[in-house]
Amino acid sequence: MDGVAAVYLERGGSAIQVLAPADDPVVAASAIRALACLVTDGRLRELVIRKVDGLPIAESPWREALLSAGFSPGYRGLTLRGSR
Repeated sequence: MDGVAAVYLERGGSAIQVLAPADDPVVAASAIRALACLVTDGRLRELVIRKVDGLPIAESPWREALLSAGFSPGYRGLTLRGSR
């Protein structure tokens, strides 16, 4: 939700640390949309998530939510690319 810190995107954008408010499914969905906006708004060319809370993305409970938000699986992790 607006103004609530739910995830921390580490420098370089390859890892996410989930904060306590993200335990709420509504907040978690909002946090994922905010991550996607970094790419769709053109602030980042792409976002490749490799880890969530120190776990490889393949083992993360957040994997399905990120895939549902438009991220694609690849050898580097889950990737969201901006339109050209």
